[in-house]
Amino acid sequence: MAGNKFGKWSGNFHKFLYDYKNDEKFVDGDTIKHCKEMQKELRLVFDTMWNHGDYKELGIKAMKRARALAMSMMKKDEDFVLDTAFKLGVEKNHDYGVDNMLSYGVVLVIVRINDKLVRIENLHGKDAKVVNEKVEDTLLDIINYATYGIMLLNDVWA
Repeated sequence: MAGNKFGKWSGNFHKFLYDYKNDEKFVDGDTIKHCKEMQKELRLVFDTMWNHGDYKELGIKAMKRARALAMSMMKKDEDFVLDTAFKLGVEKNHDYGVDNMLSYGVVLVIVRINDKLVRIENLHGKDAKVVNEKVEDTLLDIINYATYGIMLLNDVWA
């Protein structure tokens, strides 16, 4: 992977991760309900894309809400969560390559966030069988994927 490309990507990732502050909080604690609502929002973005509609604003709103939901579920200091998410995002994109997300763009982000939401629903109130991936890891993935989606929708991936 070209160092300059990765450096530019990580700078954009940092900007979009830390500049966005959650203005929405999910406080009622109904995890399943919020996950289902988020899946519907993501499906609407996908359907709008499929039908060649203007999906950018709708997509950014859905990504911000997905991120806010995951941040609310983390129940930790926001700066700690963002620092952890940034480190994880940089490490994973170093391993996967910066161009990985460009193959399917926002569609890939929507599918991956949806998968993570389904995992949270399925694990709600249960112990995970995959012992080395906690729900917290899934929430960090949602935060990062949502940030990737916002970057892609703003045409600033790398």
